[in-house]
Amino acid sequence: MRNGERLRLCCATLHYNENCNREMATSKDGMQCLSMVYLNAKKGKEAVVESRQTPASYDYVLVIKQAVIIGTVLRSVYTSQIKWKLATKPAVLGLDIDLKCSLDSNTSIDGTRQWSKGQNLTLLVLNGTPVNRTKYTEKLQKARLISVLTIRSLSVEDVNVPYTCQLGFDTYTDILNMTVENFEYHSEGQISCLRFKDDHAIFSLKFRKVFPIPNCTASTGDIDLTNNLKTVFVPIGFFYEVNVSLRYHHVRKKHIDRSLDIVCCAGTKRIEYSLQFNNDNCTDEVSKVDGKGSALSQIEVLGIAVICLVCLLPCTCLCIFLWDNKNVEKFSSSTKKLFNILRSQKKRQERNEERDDFI
Repeated sequence: MRNGERLRLCCATLHYNENCNREMATSKDGMQCLSMVYLNAKKGKEAVVESRQTPASYDYVLVIKQAVIIGTVLRSVYTSQIKWKLATKPAVLGLDIDLKCSLDSNTSIDGTRQWSKGQNLTLLVLNGTPVNRTKYTEKLQKARLISVLTIRSLSVEDVNVPYTCQLGFDTYTDILNMTVENFEYHSEGQISCLRFKDDHAIFSLKFRKVFPIPNCTASTGDIDLTNNLKTVFVPIGFFYEVNVSLRYHHVRKKHIDRSLDIVCCAGTKRIEYSLQFNNDNCTDEVSKVDGKGSALSQIEVLGIAVICLVCLLPCTCLCIFLWDNKNVEKFSSSTKKLFNILRSQKKRQERNEERDDFI
């Protein structure tokens, strides 16, 4: 329900509560006042007699005006201390998080307490009762004057939107921003290729969806290879697709039995890989970050392309030749049939002419 609709519903409720038990109107002599009402169902042709009530009262309007004026004056003199903040740090997407709202000690804890979301103030929890029990829950700590809103299975739709904590007339609204300091999304890396060939070590690691961008280091024994790492990232909505590649030259034979150690930190998540140079470990998906790090060299790829072209060219020419010969044969046979039909028609016409001349 939108905020305007809610306000109109509240006004209608106040009007009904004040005028639902009105007394019957009477004349100066104490006689009951009656009125004739024409029914719409009878199209105004029939009327019924009903008792008349006293006029409606609108005293609640004055009460509302007084409450607004008093609230405005109090807000100008007194600043509310109500405020909420993110209690779960880091907040990991897919897990539960808590928003902690510190309530005002000058406001009664028994007043109307609610959590809402978005610009339209979509109601989440009202006095401890959540609208969606599987998504939101609230815990009230009366002694500490704290209201804790728990958001289950944090998703993209739950971040970068305003949340409002309200107690009575005191409210506080702030946006739950997805920042590098407070939010994380952990994605397992996938090794694309680790290969040792001659004096080259080729490594590739891909994160399909991660936040924030991982910070990776590489080493083998006492040799730091971090400067050889190449990181390329592409934004995907709130997340990143990250490719980390390493091409290490001049690997000595005495180091072939050593391991390549890769450590990537995505926020507080630490991902470690320890792989041997003498064991090829490649998957079907090879990283496209570094073109020199592919499994085949450019010369090998060019040679394969030439061989395929040489093999396919004669076959293609042969297919075209056979296709053309078939078409010629079909065309010649159809032409002969047409010629024979025309010739027979001509002979038949000549015979008919000779018969007419003889007659």
